[in-house]
Amino acid sequence: MSSMGFKVGFSEVIITPKLNLTMGGYSARIGKATGVHDHLFARAVYFNYNGDESLLISTDLLSISLKTIKYFRKLIFKKTGIDENRIFVCALHNHSGPDTMGLISPIKGFFRRGLNINYFLKLGTHLIQLAQDAKSNSFEALVGVKKGLIEKRLIVNRRDPMKNSKFDVGVIQFDDLQGNKRGFIINYACHGTVLPYANTLYTAEYPGYIVRRIKARLGENIGVIYLNGPCGDINPNLFDFNVDLSYLNANKRLLYDGPSHAKGNFTRAREIGYSIADKAIEISQKVKCVPVFDFKYKKKSYFIPINFLRYENTLRMALKHLWFKFKVLLLRVFWQVFKPTILIPIDFIHQDGKFLQEAEIHGIKLNDYVIIGIPGEVFSELGERIINKPKTQNIFVVELANGSVGYLFPFNEYKKGGYEMFLSINSTGGTYLTNKAINLVNSLAIN
Repeated sequence: MSSMGFKVGFSEVIITPKLNLTMGGYSARIGKATGVHDHLFARAVYFNYNGDESLLISTDLLSISLKTIKYFRKLIFKKTGIDENRIFVCALHNHSGPDTMGLISPIKGFFRRGLNINYFLKLGTHLIQLAQDAKSNSFEALVGVKKGLIEKRLIVNRRDPMKNSKFDVGVIQFDDLQGNKRGFIINYACHGTVLPYANTLYTAEYPGYIVRRIKARLGENIGVIYLNGPCGDINPNLFDFNVDLSYLNANKRLLYDGPSHAKGNFTRAREIGYSIADKAIEISQKVKCVPVFDFKYKKKSYFIPINFLRYENTLRMALKHLWFKFKVLLLRVFWQVFKPTILIPIDFIHQDGKFLQEAEIHGIKLNDYVIIGIPGEVFSELGERIINKPKTQNIFVVELANGSVGYLFPFNEYKKGGYEMFLSINSTGGTYLTNKAINLVNSLAIN
């Protein structure tokens, strides 16, 4: 059976930083990392279709700025020859890893060093090795895809707990030409916030349990890479998986605290991760792998106006915004004078008196299904639009891919307010990038 010139390769590398670094994701967290519960990884899958190479990297990190990713792409290109425009890098929004976006100290005072440059430099070295290993590990492969729904209520919409939020587990399976399972891409949608802000141990959270469970059941040599879906408003369920959560409307704080303020823990992270992994393995038993007859990779870049939204109309917030804009102005001057390589995690330019933020959308087509990467925390409603509207089936939406422009939400959610509005570029950015993603998927489907 011929694979028509298609090869795939998997690799992984530990990216756990040293202790005593600032951890990312929770502004309420006090102190720095004190230990390692389980290692953080970067994982990659390499594609080669008739000589055209591409690389997809997933990291157990909070997020990575586009400026930093561009820096990593150049390093990888120099060592592997893989085109920089065909390197897709995403983060799993892990709140129990190092601060990689400057969301803790820099947002409170841009000029206090919060990001650890040495970690980024080491990460770049790790990603080079990751890319080289994935390429050298490549083999002729067949591919198959299938999705399935978990009946357990693993997730909850934190802005509307009344919704019966569920998301398909997506499985892209790669077999060798003898029909042996060799690797998987797994897609689901859940915030990396099972562990609370009180946790100071590095952990890969529930995605780490997904990978370890699959390897434990199918063999350590199986390649596994997890891609987080549109979970901007989707939290892990810290309650009983089958209980009615409608009463949470009256006290949404419990979404983060759990029943009786017990908060999340490693047991719940394992339960969620194992549930996703076991469903993925169940799905894989029904997957039929076939030769790859159509492979495409497309990337589009856009520049979106930054409006510095407020999430409450108060004098305090107005003054806070003025101070924030002043600091961004000073940052722009600093950037132009010193031109730092990867220090500042804000991907903006200043043009014609406006602040614009760059956003990339990447699409990978394998036969009749598409992986689409969007640079932000995508609300589930927008993810559903992308999955359901285009002229193709089997769409895998990946958030926080190739940078981050903050939260991406439908306009009706903007009118409801909330802290997500502050951590976003403007009120229509979500709709705009959703439409662009749909257009990219359609262009892949018809060309």
